[in-house]
This record gives sequence, C-alpha cells and structure tokens, in this order.
Amino acid sequence: MHYWGAPRDRCVVARRSAAVVFGRSDGHSTLVAIVDLLDNAVTQVVPAELF
Repeated sequence: MHYWGAPRDRCVVARRSAAVVFGRSDGHSTLVAIVDLLDNAVTQVVPAELF
C-alpha cells in the first residue's frame, strides 16, 4: 500500500488516501484501488499501468 495526504490527481484534497495494489504473486500488478481512509470507501479503481 502507498499512503498520502497531500493533493494528488487520484485522491480527495485534504483527505488521507491509500493506493492498494492488486496483482499476481510474481509481482505483476493489475489493478490499483484508491481508498479514502476516513470514510473507509473505495473512491476509484484504475488499471495498474495508469497509476
């Protein structure tokens, strides 16, 4: 997981967000879910190559 609090393209401003990377065990990432940690909600799901 990757955490941030500063404004970025894929997170809500002034919110704590996390990027959760999903993929195979060989290290190939397929999806990234952006999670708002204050609301405990997934805000966006993007292909890993676009993140």
